[in-house]
Amino acid sequence: MTVAAIFDCDGVLIDSAHVWRNTEGELCRRAGRPLTEEEQRTIVTMTIGEVGDFLHSRIGLGEDGAHVVRMIDELMMDFYRNRACALPGVERLLRSLQEQGVVMSVVSSSPKPYLLAGLARIGVDDVFREVISVEDLDTSKRDPLIFRHAMDLMGSVPQDTWGFDDSYYAAETMRATGICTVGVYDAREPYELDRLREASHLVTCDYGELDLELLAAGPAAFLAR
Repeated sequence: MTVAAIFDCDGVLIDSAHVWRNTEGELCRRAGRPLTEEEQRTIVTMTIGEVGDFLHSRIGLGEDGAHVVRMIDELMMDFYRNRACALPGVERLLRSLQEQGVVMSVVSSSPKPYLLAGLARIGVDDVFREVISVEDLDTSKRDPLIFRHAMDLMGSVPQDTWGFDDSYYAAETMRATGICTVGVYDAREPYELDRLREASHLVTCDYGELDLELLAAGPAAFLAR
């Protein structure tokens, strides 16, 4: 049996919620109009390419969607290379699981250059078997394909795989695939917490409260408690 874990990156490993808000604010400033609450909720589920197309078509930002993506890249890469910080407890969690033989991968909607830069910045890039962006397969975390791909690369099966994510739609996709889901939320901003709870086998805003030995034993041990 291979116990495995799939981690989202932003909001799960890296404390990056504020930088996305700052980037969104800067892009809206350039466009001359803010996003509505509905538009903000909509872009949360999108890939970077989809966000570029959306902001161009909806608020007239940039020459086209690709131009908007270049703006986002410029703002975001500076953050990931130079200012990214791990969420509290992340290194302890990852190192403990690594020492106990859990195979781990990252699956994220962010572009791979962001992920590689950010993981190197916080010093955990050596932990993961694979770092996968949805752009690698031209899909999204609404499609189980990306999670099945990660499990294939790790040599795991759904019933022995954990999935850590802060997005309810990703948790819903993983749970429907048979993965045991851990919903991670920010106590400062419990966005869509009710929906995340519904999609997750357990939820946490504090990695220090997790039983690391139980996680390493695998989802079956957790579900059999």
